[in-house]
Amino acid sequence: MGSTPMRRIARQYVGAVFAKGFAMVASLFADGNVWHQPGASRFSGAHPGAAAIGMVAATGGELESTGEPLVNGLLVSVPVRFSVARDGVGCR
Repeated sequence: MGSTPMRRIARQYVGAVFAKGFAMVASLFADGNVWHQPGASRFSGAHPGAAAIGMVAATGGELESTGEPLVNGLLVSVPVRFSVARDGVGCR
């Protein structure tokens, strides 16, 4: 597969999120980028640009990488497991 520009950016994104380097994460999003978060939470849906990042920052949650970034043309999928705890109760 090699290292494409999209794959390098995805790896930078994952590294910055894991390090809670949210300024770096925001710098990786251009206005034309769209983040899609599946599910039915308040973070679900399509979010354009740097405003898309916020789930980890807003919740204080933790991310765990579960595999390499998957690149298909201009689409990138990053497999992660997200977990958060509130009042001592955790969820994944």
